[in-house]
Amino acid sequence: MAAVILPLWTWNVSALDASRADGALFSFLVVLLAAFAVFAKPRQLPTALPGFWLWCGALLCALFPLVLASQDVAGWAPLVGGLADRAPLLSAWLLAALVASSLPREASAAWLKPLVYAVAAAGAFALVQACGLNLPGVVPFGRLRPAYPFQGLSQATEVLVPCLLLAVALLPSLRQRPVLWLLVCAPMALEAGFLSSNAGRLALLAGVALGLWRQRDRRVGWIAIVALFVCGELLRPLLNAGGGDGPVTEVPRGMEVRWEIDKASAAKFAATPGGLGLGQFENDYPSWRPEAEAMAGREALREAGRLRQPKTPHNEILLAILESGWLGAALLLAMLLRLLRARQVHQSGPHLTDGPWLALGILALVRSPFSDNPAALGMAALLLAHDFRGYGEGRAASSLGQSGSGIGAKLRAVAPVATLALGVVAVVPAWPQWRGEQLSAKAFAGEEFDAQAMNDAVEARSWDSRCWVLLSSYYLAANHYDEARLCLRQALMVAPYDLSALTAAIKIEFEAPDGDETLLRGLIGRGESFAPYEPSIQDARVRWLTHYRDEYRSRAVQLVKQGIPGAADLWAAMNLAEACLAQVEGDDAQVKRSLMQAASYLPGNKAVIERAARLESHDQRLLEELCLRVYPNWPQLQNN
Repeated sequence: MAAVILPLWTWNVSALDASRADGALFSFLVVLLAAFAVFAKPRQLPTALPGFWLWCGALLCALFPLVLASQDVAGWAPLVGGLADRAPLLSAWLLAALVASSLPREASAAWLKPLVYAVAAAGAFALVQACGLNLPGVVPFGRLRPAYPFQGLSQATEVLVPCLLLAVALLPSLRQRPVLWLLVCAPMALEAGFLSSNAGRLALLAGVALGLWRQRDRRVGWIAIVALFVCGELLRPLLNAGGGDGPVTEVPRGMEVRWEIDKASAAKFAATPGGLGLGQFENDYPSWRPEAEAMAGREALREAGRLRQPKTPHNEILLAILESGWLGAALLLAMLLRLLRARQVHQSGPHLTDGPWLALGILALVRSPFSDNPAALGMAALLLAHDFRGYGEGRAASSLGQSGSGIGAKLRAVAPVATLALGVVAVVPAWPQWRGEQLSAKAFAGEEFDAQAMNDAVEARSWDSRCWVLLSSYYLAANHYDEARLCLRQALMVAPYDLSALTAAIKIEFEAPDGDETLLRGLIGRGESFAPYEPSIQDARVRWLTHYRDEYRSRAVQLVKQGIPGAADLWAAMNLAEACLAQVEGDDAQVKRSLMQAASYLPGNKAVIERAARLESHDQRLLEELCLRVYPNWPQLQNN
């Protein structure tokens, strides 16, 4: 239970990425459990769960693109980073195998009660935070309300709803133990309703419907949690708990964004047979991000002053098949079917875990409970262990008298050792992952930024572009431009589409005394190639064009005052820059006016410019080609 409960209650609110820190801790705890199990009972290895070799095959398929990428300039960073991000998935399989092997088939589900109680306590604490009471003072940032100690609103829903369904099916009924039932279920139901998650609503209703069909003797409890959930929904507007990370209210836009990501991910899967590679979605997605999804919430992002870059596609199925490719997807499907068939054969009678599994399945279609929420992942591992408790004993009994020389028998014999090996593989990158999170949190813990701690963080986790970007910001603030450039070069090497790194690199070339304009233009063009509608990239182009527009105007005015000929070229260039600025700002009428003004100063190119001005719409590429045709060295006007 510690592998699930401790990450939930001990994560650092100052961590750069709470799920990565929790995932590393989760992997450590599972390996400690494995070491204890092996040394306590040397002859008892973990149970080889059904579909294990199919899982290993899919894993190899997801690792293969990273091995190929290691030949690139980034070296082994993508492989180590991908393993570090997905290490909890390997550890969860080992956890399920260890617990299943230690439980006899006849064991009741009572051993899951501590998990239910711990999550109920977390739900009660989160409800207190939602009410605006921070008595222990453990939440330094208001943005964490109303989810603490959960990582966020979605992560809280992914744990509370399945655990609530498990509690109603597992604990004594409301009629039998009303006080215990209310103490455990009420906080979880109220907090889950307070979080205002559409996925949570659907998952809860589906689980309750299944419970009413399977456990009719507990129908009062199933109806009660729906009533409490609705009370939580009503509590939210009464408390007016919005905040920076408040309940989701833009439901239509959220659904639109998810739909665009789903379509783009499906198209990318169809076009990428080999897959993206393990843990590479976050780094690769900006290069094929759909325009409609990037435009959604554009003004809100500009007002917030921050970059929005999805960490996952908010769909575990799409994430798994995207990263593992066509062959990996086929193996994962075969593994899932193997698990479902073995579960049906192995476990007789009503399944207490059916409701939680249904809820997790629904949440997995619109969120990331397994790849971005170690607490939910650990809970799923324990549910799997419950379903396959004593599975090893059944396999041993059914294989008596059969030949042990076949390939299948040999694979079954090796599977327990391979399962342990997965746990060891998971914990190796988990150490630098955890250390990097702790050091980055330490860098911001004091009143002043601890540069040494962040330097240690990038040494421990050199594949993490965020640490490089944060370190560069320190050097940039101190006007150490060369050091900042080096940090950002490393960040863009391991994450070529990191908008934060790209934006910081552009800022350096604007501000540094030795700023390289050729590099600046290349960086802006690089950003526009995959994120043309990001406010930071657009602001960079506007700033660059504004500089030249003002320079052209100033020089033209000086020539006119001095009576020197040649101002016409400068007035024309100024109007072309005005047209480019208007295009970035979406003012097509101003684009046409500026182009017509520029045409009046350039008789030799008048027909070309006027023809472009008469177009119904103007894109950036067209205007750039027009400027280069008029001034081949644009934005420089020399040697024309």
